[in-house]
Amino acid sequence: MKKCKIESYKIKYAGGMALCVILSVLIFIFGKHDEPMAAEVGAVDASCEAVDGDLDFGESVGMLPDKEPEQNSVALPTEAPTIAPTPDGDTVIVEAAGTEEDPILIADEKFAYRVADGKATVYEAYETEAEELIIPATKEGYPVVAVGEYLCQGFAKLKRISLPEGLEEIGGYAFENCVSLETVEFPSTLTAIRDSAFFSCNGLTKVALPEKTKTIEDYAFFACDNLTELSLYQTSNLDMIFDMSVITKVTVEEGVSYIAESAFEYCERLREVTLPSTLTTIKAYAFYGCTALEELTLPEGLVSIGENVFENCTALQTINLPKGLMLLSEYAFCGCEALEQLVLPDEITSIGDGAFDGCENLVLLVTAESLGEEYAVKNDILYEVK
Repeated sequence: MKKCKIESYKIKYAGGMALCVILSVLIFIFGKHDEPMAAEVGAVDASCEAVDGDLDFGESVGMLPDKEPEQNSVALPTEAPTIAPTPDGDTVIVEAAGTEEDPILIADEKFAYRVADGKATVYEAYETEAEELIIPATKEGYPVVAVGEYLCQGFAKLKRISLPEGLEEIGGYAFENCVSLETVEFPSTLTAIRDSAFFSCNGLTKVALPEKTKTIEDYAFFACDNLTELSLYQTSNLDMIFDMSVITKVTVEEGVSYIAESAFEYCERLREVTLPSTLTTIKAYAFYGCTALEELTLPEGLVSIGENVFENCTALQTINLPKGLMLLSEYAFCGCEALEQLVLPDEITSIGDGAFDGCENLVLLVTAESLGEEYAVKNDILYEVK
């Protein structure tokens, strides 16, 4: 019996030792990859006691840790998907993107927005029967910088539109045929008004464009049948924008150096024009056919009057040519039949052919032996020596 008992203990002891060896090997293997974890996970109490003939290996330490594991890295923030309600109340999850090719799309009950490069464009308006629309300066943290094409095209009841500071561009046809539109609040940040943006907005009577508005594309205010007053800083590329309009008063603000070609051509009701002291050049056809214009004061700094600038301004009676004027181009006053007297400055160096053709009542005031006298004699124009 004793021998059997001893053999039993030997078998149990040998089994226990084998288990210790296996655990030691496992600790050795996994400890190579993460030594701190090996010290905890699977660690065995140093005491081994025989209890009822079995070996008790003590408490296993670290198998169920009491504390949260340490964070070895910080996750980089990622852009969350945008949840966008539609006008019908449904919710659409739009994957976050933010590029021109794959923009973020956001919508509320009034507008839909497209976000690219961190900037928002409002591209759709849902309240087609609204009398007033207020476009916000930001949407979900994104600055609203543009009004998209065709945003409110044909909104017949729209009377007022408020554009936020920070807005830079009004897209083509954005308010075309908004026939009731009376008031537009243009922000100081506006730089561009695209093609036909306010085409046929018959309710507009007065427009004051900000200083930063340097781009005004074709037909932007074309056929605005009641637009009578205009204030602007930029006159380049205005051909087909205000021509054939009913504008009666134009103010070109200080800082402008030239009036662009055909800028106010065929503005047949234009009666009052205020020009800045900074003006140096009036380019060809700028006031061609302005048949209601009766008088005009040109600034002292004006150097050049281009071709056909005042041609067929049939009501023009009074205009001064400043002392600094050097160039008077061909047909500049052709057909100005109401013009009776004009003083030619001594500083003038060039007078183009036909500059006063059709001015049947005109008498030129010139200095003796000047270019003006020479021109009057050569072209059989009445003149007096001043």
